[in-house]
Amino acid sequence: MEAFYVSSGKWVKAQAIISKTGDRIDISIVLANDSLCEAYLCFSINNSVLAVFRIYYTIKCDYNDMEMVFTFMNYHNIQIIVICSSLRDFQALHSQTNVCSRISKDPSEVFIDQNILFLQNYGSDYREVTHSKAFSCFFPIVYDQNAKNTWFRRTKYQNSPFFMEKINVMTSFITWNVAQIVPTDDVISTICQFFRSESEFVFITLQEVEYSVQSVIAGDSDASIKWHSYFSIGSSSCQYKSIFRATLGGVYVEGFQSLNSQASFKFVENLFIRFGIGGVAANKSAILTRIIINETGLLWAGAHLDPHAKAYEKRNQQIQQIWNESLNMPFDYFFLTGDLNYRITIPYEEAIELARTNSISELFSTDQLSLARKEVPVLNNFNEPRIDFLPTYRYDKGTNVYDTSQKKRVPSWTDRVLVFVPPMNRSTGENDLLLFETDIMRHMGFENLSFSGSSCFSLENHEFNYPLNVELIKYISYQDIMYSDHRPVEGQFQLPTIRHNEELYKVFLNKRIHKYDEICELSIPKCKVMPNSFSFNKDIQLNLINVSCVDAEWRLDFIPNNLILTPTKGIVHAGSSAQLLLQTSEPFYGVQLIVLSIHEGNPAIIECSFCK
Repeated sequence: MEAFYVSSGKWVKAQAIISKTGDRIDISIVLANDSLCEAYLCFSINNSVLAVFRIYYTIKCDYNDMEMVFTFMNYHNIQIIVICSSLRDFQALHSQTNVCSRISKDPSEVFIDQNILFLQNYGSDYREVTHSKAFSCFFPIVYDQNAKNTWFRRTKYQNSPFFMEKINVMTSFITWNVAQIVPTDDVISTICQFFRSESEFVFITLQEVEYSVQSVIAGDSDASIKWHSYFSIGSSSCQYKSIFRATLGGVYVEGFQSLNSQASFKFVENLFIRFGIGGVAANKSAILTRIIINETGLLWAGAHLDPHAKAYEKRNQQIQQIWNESLNMPFDYFFLTGDLNYRITIPYEEAIELARTNSISELFSTDQLSLARKEVPVLNNFNEPRIDFLPTYRYDKGTNVYDTSQKKRVPSWTDRVLVFVPPMNRSTGENDLLLFETDIMRHMGFENLSFSGSSCFSLENHEFNYPLNVELIKYISYQDIMYSDHRPVEGQFQLPTIRHNEELYKVFLNKRIHKYDEICELSIPKCKVMPNSFSFNKDIQLNLINVSCVDAEWRLDFIPNNLILTPTKGIVHAGSSAQLLLQTSEPFYGVQLIVLSIHEGNPAIIECSFCK
C-alpha cells in the first residue's frame, strides 16, 4: 500500500479525528495515473497507510456540520466517522469523493484484507446521517500545489495527441570487440566508416578495451581515454560530436550526434552492472544508458557477457539481470547491443564448411541466442533483424580466416544488436480534441453557473498508438575491418520519435491556463440577488443565487434602518438558491443599498427605491 500511495498522484489531503477512538488521522484522495477516473480514498496514521479504498458509487460520503461520515457499502455498510479540522479540506474531501465516485469506471478493490482490518479497528455500525443532499465541485488545484502538479501531468499526458507529432530519426547501433588492442593513429580511418551512414545518432559499444586491474575493479582505464581521443578525431572529421561516454571494465560506450541533426537530445543516467565475482569485478559487465531523443525515451545497453559455449545458462542469467535492472528505467525503446557471446553449437569443421559455402540459414539454426529466445521469456521480448552476414567471431587477427589456432573456436555470431519495443502505451499525434477531466463540473447540474466555451470533458482517453515499431535500414558486419578477432556489427534503424509541435503546444497551454482560471474563478464563493435593482412599496421576495461551484456562507452586512431583511445569514449550496424577504417599515426617498457579505468572496449588493 505504501508503494501504491507514493506512486499515485496527490489530490486531496485532510486532517481529522476519528470519532470512535479519538485518533488523529490523515485522509487523502490519490489518483492512479493522475486520473479522476482512478481515485482512491486513503487513511493514514503517523505517516503509515492503513487502508486504501477504490472510490466508486459504493462509497457514500455524508456530512453534518464538521462531521463527515464515510459509508462503505461493499463492507457491510461499516462507517468511518471523522471530525475535520479545516473547512476548506472538509469541502474538498467531500466534493472530490462525490465527483470521483460519479466517473469511476472500475469498482475492484486491491487491498481488501488491509481495508477490513482498518474498518474493524476504527469503524462504527451503520446509522442514518442527517445531511444536505447538495454538494460542491471544489477542486484542490486552487490551493494545493501537489494537486496542481498532478493536474498538470494529467492534462499534458491526456492531450499529448493534440500537440505531439511523429518524426523519424535515423539511428545506428554499433558493437565491436577490440580484443584489448591499444589504438593508434591508423584506427581513425576505421572509425570514420562508422560515421558514413547518414544517421543522426551513432551509439558505439566496445568490448575488451582493457583488462587491467584498474579497469576490472575501478571500472575506468587509460585505454578508454585513448579510444575516446580517437573517436573524437574520427567523428569530428565526419561532422559528428560526442554527446556522452562511459566505461566499466572492458566495456566502453559512447554516443554521437550529427552536427546537421535537428533532433533534441538529453542524457538522463547511466546504470552499471558488474558480472564478475560477487558483483564487484567488471571483467564482464554492462552499461545501461537512458537518454531522450526529442520526447522519446531510449534505453541502450552495451554489454559483454560470459564466453564459451558451456556458459549458455550463465549468459541467460546475465540477460535476465540486465532486464531486471531496466524495469526501473522508463523507456519507449530498448536496444541491447554487445558481445553477447552466444555460440554456434556444431563442430568446428562443420561450421567452417557451412561458412565457406555461405550457408547462413543452416549455421543460424544452431545459434544459441536463437534457441535461448524460445527458452528464456525475457529474450523473447527482443527482436533481432535477420542476419545475412557470416559469423563475426573468431578470426585470425588481420585476416578473413576463421580461427586456425589450436583452440579452433567455432565461428559464431557473438556480436549482436537486439531491440525491444513495448506494447503501445500512450497516444500521440494527429488529434484535434482537447480533453480535461475537470470539465466534469459542467455536467454536475449546476444550472446557475456560467461557463466559457464548450465542454472538454471525456472519460475516454485517445487510443494508444505509440511506440511504433522501428524500421530496419540495414544490419551488417564490417568484414573489411580486420583490426581484431571480431568484426564490428551495425544495426541502423529509422527510430519513430515524437516531439512537440510548438504552435499546437502553445494552443494547449493557453487552453489549460483558461481552464485553470475558470476553476479558480468558480471556486470563489459568489452570489447574486435577483432582482438586484428594483422599486417596491410592500414586501418583496428575493432570490439569493449561488453562481459558484462551492458553498457560499453569507450574512447581512449593512441595511438601512427603515428596511428589514430575513433571514440575515445562511449558507447557499453550490448551484442552489435561497429565498429572502425584504420589507420596509415606512416610505423612503432615493436609492437605498443593502450589502450581503460572502465569506471569502465579494459582497452582493442590492439597490432599491420606494414606489408610491
